[in-house]
Amino acid sequence: MYDETMTYSIALRFVLPLLLLTAACNGSSDTVLDDVGLACAEGIADAALPVTVDFQSCLSSSCDHLQSAECTVTLDGTTLTVEATATIHHPDNPTNTCTADCGSAFAECETPILAEGTYTLVYGDQSTELVVPTDAPADAEPTCVEAR
Repeated sequence: MYDETMTYSIALRFVLPLLLLTAACNGSSDTVLDDVGLACAEGIADAALPVTVDFQSCLSSSCDHLQSAECTVTLDGTTLTVEATATIHHPDNPTNTCTADCGSAFAECETPILAEGTYTLVYGDQSTELVVPTDAPADAEPTCVEAR
């Protein structure tokens, strides 16, 4: 399934790395990513569902250091709201030599225990429907929402 979200995701994967590498090579600084990227949840009823947030960043191993990455999920009625933040430190790099490798920044958290049903998964400025089944096939895809 290819839609405008995928187009945005592809653009983000190319633009953000350039911004991060530029910041990393021009003095010490921190970049804070709040509620951006892709939040995915999967699981079955009567359990806490794991949620993974991919900040969709590209970190140079020689110039970027993930200082922290965390997320939380709150339940209000049938709405699950994911909030996530990551801080990336870019130390001074007087030689302006940053490797072009592309490491990722992830945060993991979990929902409260959920009963079978349909929920709204909210992340940043986006939302999608999350169906929590009593059982799920082993090859079930996670439900994801991408914040911009």
